[in-house]
Amino acid sequence: MKIGIGMIRVTERIRKEINKVDELAANIRAHGLISPIAVMRLDGGEYQLLAGLRRLRAMELNGETEIDAKVFSSINAEDALRFEHSENIQREPFTYSEKMDYSRLIEEIEAAKAIERKAAGGKGGLKEDVASGPHLEKGRRRDIVAA
Repeated sequence: MKIGIGMIRVTERIRKEINKVDELAANIRAHGLISPIAVMRLDGGEYQLLAGLRRLRAMELNGETEIDAKVFSSINAEDALRFEHSENIQREPFTYSEKMDYSRLIEEIEAAKAIERKAAGGKGGLKEDVASGPHLEKGRRRDIVAA
């Protein structure tokens, strides 16, 4: 459900520092908001944030006025705290081998795209109906995968 960002009340949080909001905002601009925030309905049509402060701040940074949210009925203070803690504690960075698997899959996708470009127009595959960009430059597949 979409709700107005101005209707969301942010109470004291466990995590005091939120990092890389600008990076998340750029990702949301590129791919959309993948996971909704979680809020609790309050009296008077307002909501209390339960989980998703970085997503909320990123959407604000993007100038959005609404955000997708999962809305919960009344939750007691202890459950709200456990909700926030659970979401944050469950995050785990990718292992080295998972990063390598991701790189391998990106390599396969980029290789297939290169074949399509070559078939569409020879060396670069550049045609008027193909979007320009760094992915069309010779030797860029390795840089894309490395990133």
